[in-house]
Amino acid sequence: MSKKVGPPLIEVKSKFDAEFRRFSVLRSIGDKFLDFYQLVESLHNLRGVPFVILYTDEDDDLLPINNNDNFKKALSSTASLLRIHIQRKGKKCVEVFCCCPPPSPRECQMMRKCESDRKQTDRLVRR
Repeated sequence: MSKKVGPPLIEVKSKFDAEFRRFSVLRSIGDKFLDFYQLVESLHNLRGVPFVILYTDEDDDLLPINNNDNFKKALSSTASLLRIHIQRKGKKCVEVFCCCPPPSPRECQMMRKCESDRKQTDRLVRR
């Protein structure tokens, strides 16, 4: 993955269920995952709803954003638009990708990884 340098402001397109939101964040927020998590929680009215955040990288793979390092990688992987997907915790891969064709094994693997990382995210959010 090549590091992309872009403007200080990154546009974010988020999807939760059938709801889309667009907002911007400063590239310098890269080490503040918890702030980003709370912003997404507020914009999508998810207070009290456990969820995970995934982003689409340059290879169209879904990767988790669940800590400062992953958040920094997500921001550095895009020049201007960061596409994120918000998923309720506990949803199975097939429920998230209700489409044809069914998800690839790699997509399902990434979704399972997100589920295994949820304890770490829960600890960060509760602090």
